[in-house]
Amino acid sequence: MMEVDIPRNDLNSEIIIRTNDKTVSSVIQQESIAQGERLTLSRVSYFDINGYKRCWEGATRIARRDGNRVDSVTVLAFYKRLLYHDCIILVKKFRPALKTYTIEMVSGLVQENEGAGETALRELYEHTNLFGAVKTIGTPLSTDPNFSNCMTRFVTVNVDGDNPMNRNPKQSEDPFKETIIIPVSELRARLIEFAADNYIVDSRLEVFAIGSVMGNVSRKSNKLVPTCVLK
Repeated sequence: MMEVDIPRNDLNSEIIIRTNDKTVSSVIQQESIAQGERLTLSRVSYFDINGYKRCWEGATRIARRDGNRVDSVTVLAFYKRLLYHDCIILVKKFRPALKTYTIEMVSGLVQENEGAGETALRELYEHTNLFGAVKTIGTPLSTDPNFSNCMTRFVTVNVDGDNPMNRNPKQSEDPFKETIIIPVSELRARLIEFAADNYIVDSRLEVFAIGSVMGNVSRKSNKLVPTCVLK
C-alpha cells in the first residue's frame, strides 16, 4: 500500500511518498539463453512481492568485471574559458542498434584496473582530443533497468579552454564521431533542433538539459522547485 501526502497550499513543500509494503522481491536464478560477442541474453526467475514466481528476459554485458556493478562512465564535460560562457562537450555518434546518429555525452567502458575518473579522462581524450580534470564522481546508476543490468557513473570533468593544449579542439580520427561544443545556456534549444533534424538525443542529456532550464527558472523566480522524496 502506498500513501502520498500532497501539500495543498505550500508549493515549496516536499511531496512525501511512503510505502507500507514489507515483502520484497527476490531473484531465484539467472540462466543464459543466447550469447553474442558483447552481450548475453538471460532469463531471470524471481519471486514478486506477493510470492508468485515470475520470469524476465534481459541483457548482460559480457565485458563487466567480476565484483564491479559499474561497467561504464558518462562524462559530463564542461569547456570553460575566461570571460566566455561555459559550454558542454557532446559527441555525435553513429549507433548501429538505432540505425542512426545520436547526440550524447562522452561515454565508455571501464577497463581492467581502471577507476571511473581515469576512464572519463581517457574517453574524453579519445573522443575529443581534449584534456580535462575530474571534478566529481557520481554514484552507480542504472542506464536501462527494464532491459539490462548495465550500470554507469556520471563523472563531471572541467576542461580549461585557456590551456594551450585545449585552445583548438580537434575532431576524433574516428569518422563515426564528431565533437560538438554548445553553450550550456543554449543546450535545450539546440537539442530540440537536433531532434527536428532526426538525430536521436540521449535521454541522460535531455534530462540534464531540462534540469538546467528548471534551475534557471527557479533562480530567477527565487522560488524552490517542489521535490518528491521516497521514505
